[in-house]
Amino acid sequence: MARLIRGGSKSKIYLCSLGGFDTHSAQVAVGAGGVEGSHYDLLYTLSESIKAFYDDLELMGIADKVLSCTFSEFGRCARQNGSTGTDHGTLAPMLLFGKAINPGVTGTNVNLSNLTNDNQLQGMQYDYRQVFTSLLQDWLGANDMVLEDTLFDNYVKIPIVGQSYAVDPDCYYGGVSALDPWLATESKPLRLAPNPASIHTEVIYESQKGFSARLTVNSMSGQVVYNGNVQINPGLNLITLDVVSWPSGPYFVRLENRQTGLAEVVKLIVAHR
Repeated sequence: MARLIRGGSKSKIYLCSLGGFDTHSAQVAVGAGGVEGSHYDLLYTLSESIKAFYDDLELMGIADKVLSCTFSEFGRCARQNGSTGTDHGTLAPMLLFGKAINPGVTGTNVNLSNLTNDNQLQGMQYDYRQVFTSLLQDWLGANDMVLEDTLFDNYVKIPIVGQSYAVDPDCYYGGVSALDPWLATESKPLRLAPNPASIHTEVIYESQKGFSARLTVNSMSGQVVYNGNVQINPGLNLITLDVVSWPSGPYFVRLENRQTGLAEVVKLIVAHR
């Protein structure tokens, strides 16, 4: 991944996974003082991987340009379940790495003596969406419109990116079309109508010049429900999407300039009666 970043890949966000954390039993080795067992091994692998990654970034001279964070789709209970393992829980920490991250613990540590009847932690101070909101805007420079289109609007940011590294609000990216930045008078050049839609929607895009583009639509789970090449012509462009067979819910419509790689994304709601 470090080589991809150093090599000039245009991706702003990279995702890799480490499985095996669903440890309902034998999470630690009995009598080992908590320093042996499957959970210890997993955290050791995570730690060594992060260190190797940032060592590579440091050697490449780009360690100050990359932030990393961990997340999981579930937390863990605070007490073991009788088989030296832990069941699914409601809360979990997120670990963040990088020179631009403010060091230390952000938020209030949970009280391990204040648990629910089923051993769940209480007292969450920050929502994970606040972390993503902060990273998207303070690190990647997304503006409020981008946060709205990615469903992270109305989440208060938290001070996790160092002040000297945070993006100046005057430099927030995406306020106008990324495809046609000269259209400064257009707040949202890429539009959908109707939206919400139940049968079809029109992708509406006005351009001052023509170019070859890729149009894709993804569901919230990341599934590609539409992927096609389109030709954008000067003036008004209308592209019809048939949504009658798509399940109800939110989707992301993305129009990408194939020559420049720049793209714009808008949210589509499919709502069948």
